[in-house]
Amino acid sequence: MSINGSHPRLNTLGRMVRAESGPDMRYDMNSHMMMGGGGGGGGSSHTHKMYYVQKSYVGDINSEGYTQNGTATVSRRQNTIQDLLQACSDCLMRAELIVQPELKYGEGIQISRNRELEDCFGQANEHMDILDGLIREMRQMGQPCDLYQKRLLQLQEQMRALYKAISVPRVRRASSKGGYSSQSASGWDEYTRRVTTECLNWMRQQKAEMELIKWGFDAAAIEQQITEHRRFHNSIGDYRWHLDKVKTDLREKAAVHQLEEEYEYLLRFSFERMDQLRQLQGIIQATSREIMWINDCEEEELLYDWSDRNTDIARKQEAFSKRMSQLEVKEKELNKLKQECDQLVLSQHPASDKIEAYMDTLQTQWSWILQITKCIDVHLKENAAYFQFFEEAQSTENYLKNLQDAIRKRFICDKNMSLHVLLEQIKELEAEREKILEYKRQVQNLVNKSKKIVQLKPRNPDYKSNKPIILRALCDYKQDLKTMRKGDECILKDNTERSKWHVTGPGGLDMLVPSVSLIIPPPNPLAVDLATKIEQYYDAIMALWNQLYINMKSLVSWHYCMIDVEKIRAMTIAKLKTMRKEDYQRIIADLEIHYQEFIRNSQGSEMFGDDDKRKMQTQITDAQKHYQKLVIQILPQTHTAPPIVTEVITIEREKQETWLLMELQKLRRQIENCELRMVQRTPFQLDQGATHNLSVRISELESIQIESQSMADALNRQKDYLPNFRGSEKYHYLQSEISALFQKLENINGVSACYLDSLNALRSLLQAILQTDDVIRVFEIRLTEEDTLSLDPDKVEAYRVCLKKMKADLSMKKSLLGTLEAELQKALQVHSQSSQTYPHYDLDLGKFADRVCQLTDRWQRLEKQLDDRFVF
Repeated sequence: MSINGSHPRLNTLGRMVRAESGPDMRYDMNSHMMMGGGGGGGGSSHTHKMYYVQKSYVGDINSEGYTQNGTATVSRRQNTIQDLLQACSDCLMRAELIVQPELKYGEGIQISRNRELEDCFGQANEHMDILDGLIREMRQMGQPCDLYQKRLLQLQEQMRALYKAISVPRVRRASSKGGYSSQSASGWDEYTRRVTTECLNWMRQQKAEMELIKWGFDAAAIEQQITEHRRFHNSIGDYRWHLDKVKTDLREKAAVHQLEEEYEYLLRFSFERMDQLRQLQGIIQATSREIMWINDCEEEELLYDWSDRNTDIARKQEAFSKRMSQLEVKEKELNKLKQECDQLVLSQHPASDKIEAYMDTLQTQWSWILQITKCIDVHLKENAAYFQFFEEAQSTENYLKNLQDAIRKRFICDKNMSLHVLLEQIKELEAEREKILEYKRQVQNLVNKSKKIVQLKPRNPDYKSNKPIILRALCDYKQDLKTMRKGDECILKDNTERSKWHVTGPGGLDMLVPSVSLIIPPPNPLAVDLATKIEQYYDAIMALWNQLYINMKSLVSWHYCMIDVEKIRAMTIAKLKTMRKEDYQRIIADLEIHYQEFIRNSQGSEMFGDDDKRKMQTQITDAQKHYQKLVIQILPQTHTAPPIVTEVITIEREKQETWLLMELQKLRRQIENCELRMVQRTPFQLDQGATHNLSVRISELESIQIESQSMADALNRQKDYLPNFRGSEKYHYLQSEISALFQKLENINGVSACYLDSLNALRSLLQAILQTDDVIRVFEIRLTEEDTLSLDPDKVEAYRVCLKKMKADLSMKKSLLGTLEAELQKALQVHSQSSQTYPHYDLDLGKFADRVCQLTDRWQRLEKQLDDRFVF
């Protein structure tokens, strides 16, 4: 006969199966299905095993065709879970219908139906195992599963209620044939009370001992606790045999039931303790592994040499790109780990404080490695700019040195050189000037860059400096109670150790700061000195070119004057009579023009001193007198006035002709000066200073137009004097000179008007480019400054709100792209019309069109990045 009486019931006290070969433990639920007659009788037992173990479903295919290898759709997974929930509910409902007679009448369940009850519980338990695995995997993949989890908990509670209901002993009346009736503890005999109290006290003491054990704080301590608890749990399992023996000797069913309930509670508490230890061990191992990985990354980056000795920046850039890819992958893993920790904390895990402490440490290390990556990004940009600057500077310096020597050797000035050779050399010298001007932009860029180059040499421990080295922090750093904020400046005390430097921080506090978070800001004295030296080389070359050009031009003018002087000296009355009047008048006019050019070109020339200039003036005067003497001799001898009167009139007319000629020469010089100012090409860079340069150039062209109008008025007044010289030898020359000057003024007006239109259109385009670039730059900086790798869900949600606002602001400013394209088309159209009329004044709009395309691409990439981050 069963010690539980003649009524059959399900026994929910689980017998633990020891897993000596591994750390997992599982329940082995024994269902003792007893059958007996009215007063007792034989019994038969059937055992059904139920395993509450965690299973892996990766790659398995169940009867519904669901695969857990990531290829099934979300809807298919949900349908599978719903089908399993429904099947489990049906099994429990069928089991409830089977046990209803026992619950209602207490007469016992027929043995023919015990097997059916076992099948119901077995199938329900199997379905619950599968559901638990599926729901856990849905949670890991971030899919909603709260409703399924809630329904599974309800079914598990229903199953436990059924077990408990059929396990509670029934209070029955004693049968006529005798039997045992349940009594209160006060009615128990002395042996029953003593044995029951001893067993209960032992079990309660075990539970109290488990509760008093403190949770370990590291993986080794947790592993030790798991080993100890496994032995402790095995002792509880061994106690089961002692309890069965005690139950055999007890005759009170109430005492047996009380012992069974207490043991079941102790066993369940022990299993929960083991599960909690396993969960804490998994979290500590995972977080420790991630912290060690982050620490390895940190150590590698802190030991990197950012001084000028390490020139392989391309290799570091490639390594940094790989590092950022690793961090992106690691971010997803950390997010999953944080979700697991949050779930344990929300479920009130007893060691929640330990879990939160580990996650806080992980979050701190993660934030620090992100700060380091931002510092590395700055170092990469600054070091790349440093090495590029010095490479370009050395190349430019060597080129200018060689160019200066080449110009000195190639262009030699000498009065013995022929006019043809001089003219050829002037052409070559002008071509050389174009090459020199091309380097002007390069030199100016180097000068501007030199002011922004950081210092790398002081990062070497061997570097000695008489002045204190100022450092600037690239990120926030806290050491004990000392804090250094991003942008704070400090003084370097000792950089013997590469990874960390001793500095004097804000407030005069001494700190030990990672060197990667510090930078030695501009200016770099070496870079500034080198750029200044290159600029001086360039100025020296330009001065050399100007001097050579002046020398050659003065020699050419001297040659022309000498040719004209020789022509006049060779004139005779006989030869003059054979020439047309226009021809010999042109000779004396050419002499005057060439002499004026000589006077102008010889200013600053090394080829002609004051004595040479006086000698030339004497030669010109003698030639003019010789010409006047010959011309007077061949004039008709018809005089209507006395010789004295004729001579006076002739002298007065010569004075007026000389005055008019000088005025025209003065106007020509002014016009040529305007032409020179107008043809000057100013390279316009795509920066904030270009707008100012354009405005200055436009103002200069407007002043040229005003001067041109003034010169036109003066030329008109000179033209009014021209009829007074009709019949004079110089009349045709003066007339042609005035016509030529009018033609030059007309050309100046036309060119300046077209040039002004092009520059105004270019200024509008440049303003649109700079405005659009400023807007894009602001949004790019905002995206760079945001911490997109946070593990805090609240921060992630706040960042999504920020991204949404940024996207709305960017959409409001999209009209700038339309304005930019319109200004570009307008500038191209105006420039096309101007260049067709005056091709010499062509502007290079290619770089402006390229910048518009670049801005459009940057805008589109900005929109795409905002969309991608918002979706993520």
